[in-house]
Amino acid sequence: MTITIKQRPDDFEAKDDEFLRRLGAAIAIHWGALSEMHQVAILEQAAMMGDKKVPVSEIRTQLKAFIQKHWDTE
Repeated sequence: MTITIKQRPDDFEAKDDEFLRRLGAAIAIHWGALSEMHQVAILEQAAMMGDKKVPVSEIRTQLKAFIQKHWDTE
């Protein structure tokens, strides 16, 4: 099974932020239950969701640090 990383959709509206925040929190809470493949795919997709003011590589590093700080079980 492969997971395709997609570009950020342009049609998110401000009202969608609350739903996206809730979905993100739910994924973070269950992070340890996800397969490594899904963890990598989610981190890569999340890095691509920025507004491109911050390099993807920097966002990727920050996301990994956040997960390790709050939810990494190793």
